Amino acid sequence: IIPDDLEKSTSSTGKTTAQRIMLSTQGSQKWMISWNTTAHAIEARLHDGFGAYFDDLSTGSIKNMEKVVYDNANGSQRARLNQDGTAKKVKHRNSVIFSSGEERTLNSDDVKDGALVRAIDVELKQSDFGSTDSNKTKEIADSIKTTVHEHYGFVYRIVILMIIELLEAIIEQVARYKAHFSAMASDSLAKRLALYYAIIAVCGDLMII
Repeated sequence: IIPDDLEKSTSSTGKTTAQRIMLSTQGSQKWMISWNTTAHAIEARLHDGFGAYFDDLSTGSIKNMEKVVYDNANGSQRARLNQDGTAKKVKHRNSVIFSSGEERTLNSDDVKDGALVRAIDVELKQSDFGSTDSNKTKEIADSIKTTVHEHYGFVYRIVILMIIELLEAIIEQVARYKAHFSAMASDSLAKRLALYYAIIAVCGDLMII
């Protein structure tokens, strides 16, 4: 999540507030993670079937974000050895990393297309919270912050029940989105990722039903 105008970026756009809302659908705000950590720690925080929420990209010291994207978007850990030379069990997961920041996730001209299509920047503006008045949006943000600390995790359970009830319709909707994103794809890599885009889009639909 990035500001809609990077050249005029301020810390009051609502990026963290948007993160808090998304995280509250799954669980406690204690799950919010700082980018001020190591690449191995990031990998350890990813869990199968759950989103991972990282706040404020600028606080991190990771220099090669492209590698982080590659390492954590392929669905499995890197192969590693135990101290006795035997292979460690490779963990597999299907997860999405949600992050906020005042710059693009990958902002180098040298970034490969494979990383770019795996990192989607969503622009956020102050008016997305229903007002352009800074005092009003601060009041809204403070209210959200209090609410999500006290009430969380309910939406995720409801969505699971919705998926069970509407499974056939959801599968059809995923197929329609996949066809849409495949038609927009400019290369074979983007077409391969169309299914993932489709699943994310359908999840968004479920949240506004």
